[in-house]
Formats: sequence, C-alpha cells, structure tokens
Amino acid sequence: MKTVPGDLNAKVGKESYLYPVCGGHSLHNKTNDNGKRIINFAVVTDLAVTGTWYQHRHSQGHLEIT
Repeated sequence: MKTVPGDLNAKVGKESYLYPVCGGHSLHNKTNDNGKRIINFAVVTDLAVTGTWYQHRHSQGHLEIT
C-alpha cells in the first residue's frame, strides 16, 4: 500500500467524473485547485483518494457554529 500523507489544503468534491479516482462521500461539493492537483497526481501514479470512499460521521470534517 502506498500513502501520501500531508496537509495539502485540497478539497475534493462530489463531481461524478471523479468517481474512478475518488469516492462519492466527500464533505465538499466542489473541487478546488489543490484538489484537482491531487486528483491529477492520483491518476498519473495509479493511486486513489481514499478519504472519499466511505461516508463520514456527521461530526467529522466540519465545525458547526451556533
């Protein structure tokens, strides 16, 4: 197994064309520029963005301020 750890400030969205590389359970609706770079890197190196393959609990990944 290969992993690429780091704080990459990437947001990978739920766009359907990403499904071959990413799952559909992202916390973001749109992919930002860093997310596109991560996706391109994953495609070229035959990797996957695995943080989006499984559904997260509601409390993970975002902060609600009331």
